[in-house]
Amino acid sequence: MASLFGCVSCQKAKNKRQQLRQSVDQYYFDTKDRLFPQFDATRPDTESNKRRFKEFVGIAPAADVKHLYCNADEMGIDASYSFVFTCDTATHHAIIRHLQLTPDSSIVDFALGGFATDVWWWNKAVMAREKPHSRQQQDLRWYLWRDQKNGKDYFLTFDM
Repeated sequence: MASLFGCVSCQKAKNKRQQLRQSVDQYYFDTKDRLFPQFDATRPDTESNKRRFKEFVGIAPAADVKHLYCNADEMGIDASYSFVFTCDTATHHAIIRHLQLTPDSSIVDFALGGFATDVWWWNKAVMAREKPHSRQQQDLRWYLWRDQKNGKDYFLTFDM
């Protein structure tokens, strides 16, 4: 009987230790992420990418947001942040509404100048072919392109 209680008590201690370890790991991740935000351009759907999506888009990624990559270019006097992800049309429209984007008819070659995102998942052909929704607020700009054929959104934001 005593050994049965001992096993139960050992298991409780082991569970508590595991919970404490998870809490410490989460605290460490949260603190590090606040001080040095991570942008994972090589792996999709990471916790860091989901956090960056929420920060830059302003809404948490819906369940249909998949294959989420993000990249930061913070060199020089301006900064640009690019995201690509698959999502349903409803989520695409929710982003447009939330960010108050409007159809953009200006002709800007995003493959040239300082806005070329040099990661394998950024499809410059989509920017050349599709018209974005956009918004400008002082020095900040937001652009969202939709690749209907592949169900992908390309999001770019930068400051000037």
